Amino acid sequence: MDLPRLGYRRSPYCIFSPPNEEGTFQNLVRVVPDGPVSSFLAGLEEGDVISFRGPSGRSMIPRENDKDLILLATGVDLGPFNSLVQFLLAHGFSRPIRLFWGFRFVEDICLLDELEQVATNYPNFSYGISLSQPPQDWQGLRGRLTESVPPLLETLRDKHFYLCSNGAMIAEMARSLSDLGVPKYLIYEEYFFNCKHKPDEETITQLRRRFVADDLFSPLAGLQAMLSRSSV
Repeated sequence: MDLPRLGYRRSPYCIFSPPNEEGTFQNLVRVVPDGPVSSFLAGLEEGDVISFRGPSGRSMIPRENDKDLILLATGVDLGPFNSLVQFLLAHGFSRPIRLFWGFRFVEDICLLDELEQVATNYPNFSYGISLSQPPQDWQGLRGRLTESVPPLLETLRDKHFYLCSNGAMIAEMARSLSDLGVPKYLIYEEYFFNCKHKPDEETITQLRRRFVADDLFSPLAGLQAMLSRSSV
């Protein structure tokens, strides 16, 4: 069974599973009712044969093993992080890995058993789930990742940040981290959609204020201090 030719190029799907000797892979797919590709994939049965192109893209594997990893994903954008985490931990990565996964509703949550298994097998891995519209009895994180994660980051030094989501979250978080002193080469960005989002300055100002970490020199804070002194 071949994927029907749709007349235009589709965005690629990220590989969910880690590399293996069998050469097989898994994808994490959100089925969109009017989405021809996701609906097609959801309708496949065992034994169906399809054509695909790839893999392609750039490596997410950190060049150094001396930094903690902070991973932020929303919805099915978790896909590449699962592959990355499984690969790194299986190959002896020993620094802390903290995954923050955002959803809108509690019924959207999935793969909890798999995450729990990884956390049980590897004490240096932990995860938190944040809901932007949580029920009253929700015991996890509350709010969008840009709201719930900054207060949990005690320090920013010696950390490699991975952002995999919609363009709004990535642009806002990446800009704020950079303003607070995180080098841009330590901020990995993987856009799934809305890649041209331009955050407004008020949103960035509010987001920066949510961070409790102050262990890095902030170019923005230095500039503001200079402007303040010059105005006296």
